[in-house]
Amino acid sequence: IYVYSSSELGIQEEDEEDDEVEELELDCGKVVPLEFSMATFPHLQVLSQPWNISWASEADLELPMTVNQISRGLARNRTSWFFHNLASLHWRKIGDGQRALDCAKRSLHFASRSFKDVPLLNLGVMLQRAQCSAEAAILLHSAVDHAPHRPQGHFVLANVYAVLGDYNRSIGCYDNALGLDPDWTQVKSTKHAVLCRKKLEQLFLQLNSFLQDIMTQLKDYSSVYERWLKTQEEVLKHKAPLPSPPLSSLSMFSSYK
Repeated sequence: IYVYSSSELGIQEEDEEDDEVEELELDCGKVVPLEFSMATFPHLQVLSQPWNISWASEADLELPMTVNQISRGLARNRTSWFFHNLASLHWRKIGDGQRALDCAKRSLHFASRSFKDVPLLNLGVMLQRAQCSAEAAILLHSAVDHAPHRPQGHFVLANVYAVLGDYNRSIGCYDNALGLDPDWTQVKSTKHAVLCRKKLEQLFLQLNSFLQDIMTQLKDYSSVYERWLKTQEEVLKHKAPLPSPPLSSLSMFSSYK
C-alpha cells in the first residue's frame, strides 16, 4: 500500500531502536488540526462523519518504520503526507479505524499531486473494508487518474468492481493491472476467480430462469386442470338420468324370446 518507499522519496530512516524504549504517542489529530479540506472528498458522507464502526486489526500489514520512527518523523515535519500515511497504516494494523481515517485524510490533504495516489489507495481500501464499495470506487478512480502507470490502483479498483458485481469493469481493471505488470501472479489468480464467479452467476441466472418457466407452466396447467374439474362437475350435476323402459316393451321382448 505504500507504493513509494522512503528511499524513493529521499527520506532518511532512523536506526532501529531499543525494544525497551517507551512507545511515543502517535496522534495525527494532535500533530496538526484539519477542520476542512476539499482534497479529502467532504461530499462523501462516510468521510465527513465520525466512524462508529468496529475495525478488525490488520496484523499482516508490514510497516517499514517503527511507531517511534513515524512519530519522530511527524514531529520533524508536521505536514509530511508520507508519515501521516504510515501513521494511518499503523492504526489499521492496531485496529483503530477512526485514527487510521484521521491520519489518511491528513496524508491526502498534504500530498502533492504526484503522490496523491498513495493516500487515495489507502482510503479506498479502508472504505472497501468498511463495506462502502461505491465510495471506495470513487476514491480509487481518482487514484488511478493520478497514477495510471501504477498497477496497484487498477488492481484494488478491480476488486471493488467485483464486489459490486460489475464483472466487465472488474476484468477490464485486472487487464489494466496486468498490462502494467504482466508477472503479477496475484492479479492473474484473482482475475481467474472472478471469471469463474461470473460464469457461475450466469449459469445460476439461466437455471433460475428455466425454473421460473417451469413454475409458470405448472401454474398454467394447474389452472387449466381446475377449470376442467369444475366443468366435469357441472356436466355430471346437470346430466339427466335415462328413463326406465315401459312394462309393455319388456313383455314384448319376452314374447319374442
